[in-house]
Formats: sequence, structure tokens, C-alpha cells
Amino acid sequence: MRCQNCRRRRSNRPRRLCWRCYYKSGVREKHGPIETRFSRRGPGQGHLPSKLPPFPTSALPGSAAKIAVLMQRAEMGLELFHPDDATEFSPGWLDLAG
Repeated sequence: MRCQNCRRRRSNRPRRLCWRCYYKSGVREKHGPIETRFSRRGPGQGHLPSKLPPFPTSALPGSAAKIAVLMQRAEMGLELFHPDDATEFSPGWLDLAG
């Protein structure tokens, strides 16, 4: 298979590029990753952006409630984690531990 950029040399690097073109400045950005049957697919995988969940959850990591929320988000095609999701170090968790 020939290089997708120069079409002269044999491609031996990712993105179907030859060694010389792969390391040339700006060429890799021009040729995106190749989707194969081995590449990751689905929301939040690879270069396909996903939408952020509309609201964070207060369910603690590893709890049944958190797993249910993650399943709902996956079914809706959203990112699994929200930046403001509860963590085990959140202030509300300390109140539950007492």
C-alpha cells in the first residue's frame, strides 16, 4: 500500500503514511486516524466528541446509583463523567461518613 501523502513510498506508519511523511511537520494533522475494525468506537471514544451530561450526579463512585447513572448516560450517548460529579472527597460525603 502506498503512502497517502506522497504516493511514492510504501506506507509503514500509522495513518497509511510512509516514514518520511509521518515525521514531516503538519502532514499527520492533514491525514486523520484510519477507522478499522480494531479501533475504538462509541460515544467518547477516539476523535468523535460527545455531549456533556446536562447535570452532575451526587452518587458516590462505585455505588449502585452511580452505576445506574453511568448506564443511562451511555444509552443516551453522553460523556460518562461530568466534571462536577461527586467524588469520595466531596464535602457531602464526609457528612454521610459520620
